[in-house]
Amino acid sequence: MQETDDLLKTLNVKSLLEALLVYTPKGYKDLNLLERFETGLSGVLEVGILDKRNYAKVLKIFAYSKRFYKNLELVFFNYSAFYYNQFKTGESLFIYGKLEQSSFNQAYIINTPKILTEFGKISLIFKKVKNHKKIQENLQKLISLENLKKEGVKENIARLLLEIFFPTPHFVKDFETNKNFPSQHLNALKYIEMLFYMKNLERKKLQFGAKIACPNNSERLDNFIASLPFKLTRDQQNAIKEIQSDLTSSIACKRLIIGDVGCGKTMVILASMVLAYPNKTLLMAPTSILAKQLYNEALKFLPPYFEVELLLGGSYKKRSNHLFETITHVVIGTQALLFDKRDLDEFALVITDEQHRFGTKQRYQLEKMASSKGNKPHSLQFSATPIPRTLALAKSAFVKTTMIREIPYP
Repeated sequence: MQETDDLLKTLNVKSLLEALLVYTPKGYKDLNLLERFETGLSGVLEVGILDKRNYAKVLKIFAYSKRFYKNLELVFFNYSAFYYNQFKTGESLFIYGKLEQSSFNQAYIINTPKILTEFGKISLIFKKVKNHKKIQENLQKLISLENLKKEGVKENIARLLLEIFFPTPHFVKDFETNKNFPSQHLNALKYIEMLFYMKNLERKKLQFGAKIACPNNSERLDNFIASLPFKLTRDQQNAIKEIQSDLTSSIACKRLIIGDVGCGKTMVILASMVLAYPNKTLLMAPTSILAKQLYNEALKFLPPYFEVELLLGGSYKKRSNHLFETITHVVIGTQALLFDKRDLDEFALVITDEQHRFGTKQRYQLEKMASSKGNKPHSLQFSATPIPRTLALAKSAFVKTTMIREIPYP
């Protein structure tokens, strides 16, 4: 355990998962001896030094490959005395570089080769890192199948990650050919990103007291459902039951309800308003058109004793500063309500529909409302597109999740 902590400290990360993401290789350098002597190949050669000459600012080392018995030239431009002294006639050296062929005399050349003291391995190339060798050493000490499993990584995913951080020559060749990781390895990295996100959310998990604990409106809810001209699906009923449990709690709930278009989310929204009664509900939509549709649905299906107000654009700006105090039950509007200077906490329930269509600023404001100190209103977020589904599953330790799969009105 102490060794793991020390390795994490040297890598300047707090967990193995973070290390995998921060130090994902952007490339590889194969320091194994070349198997073939062909132009375009990069690798290690053992060379014997035959002669060296300098031409103004160009240094040429005449050498030969001891394995392939091929002559080649090692070329340095704007060289220093250091390079001149490194290559001594009659000596043998191991060098790394890319084999090319001169268009002038067809000679094999390597431009600015690197003299090696170690070879027979594959170096990982990292983005914006100075000491690649030390980083790789510590990283490969840290990453193991056992350690990955301890972090909750599935074995099949762990083995794909090991191939990324302990690559074979064949893996490197495929990477260089495709200029990226294979699709299954990219998916493994995405899995780690989501797992890392989940674990961070678990550490940040916060509970707040509810601003208002709603009464148990079972009878009122039953009457509302009975008044509908259609029967609710089992998924709708289950969603309403979960929300009823949330709203009567002294802990402010944060629930994401996910369902495709046409699954009947609107009826669940209206049932939530009934459960919050006589306390106030704020319903926000991403567009004025959707807000109007929800307003009309509310007028059509909610009990007649509900007072419902639609706030849009200029009409909203012209209203009194005491508007929120005078509205009795339901306020429906757009995401602009998030930025109202007055305190929205007087609402027992805040609902956002089509939450995935809210902009970055609006989503930030929602998160800010949910994470600031003090008691909070209950929060329900409804979404339809596939994108939030993955996020919802990832946030399951932080946000309660409800799925509506059945489609009503067959």
